[in-house]
Amino acid sequence: MDATELEKLFLTLPEEERQKFYEMQTNGSDKHVLQSAVYRDKTGPVWDMSQERAFIETLLGQRFNFFVVFFSLVLGGALNARTQFHFELILTLGTLICWLMARTLFRSQYKLDLILDDLFLHDASHPASIINKRANSRKVILGRKSMRRVIGYWIPCICCLALFIATGAAWLNFLRFAPK
Repeated sequence: MDATELEKLFLTLPEEERQKFYEMQTNGSDKHVLQSAVYRDKTGPVWDMSQERAFIETLLGQRFNFFVVFFSLVLGGALNARTQFHFELILTLGTLICWLMARTLFRSQYKLDLILDDLFLHDASHPASIINKRANSRKVILGRKSMRRVIGYWIPCICCLALFIATGAAWLNFLRFAPK
């Protein structure tokens, strides 16, 4: 029996039975087996952990890309400054904004970690859980430890720390602007 035949059979049930079946399939579960178009349109889309994971991963990737572009612009702007004051000002503002952007990356990474931990612990049949088990069972070049936190925590911290040190050095006249 294919999905369209199941849908037709489902629609022949009385309204109360269809509602009970629908509630039985969605209560306390992130899986939905069969939904009639009528109920799907009434209730809106079902948002499960897998969709949330995909959304947060995309959001984290976009924010990280924007962070790297902004960090590069700050460095380029500082290197092309015309005076020592402009050099210091660009580094100071760039450092502040980068720290704020890094906080959004930290939060997105934290949410992704929570979602993946939930999937790994509670849904052994999820593709992310299966791949995680396989990756942990094999010896790989970088070890068995997950590297997903590098983008969300380590790179933003290192970039912000580098800007912070450069800003402090510029204001203390250890890092001098060299006119062209």
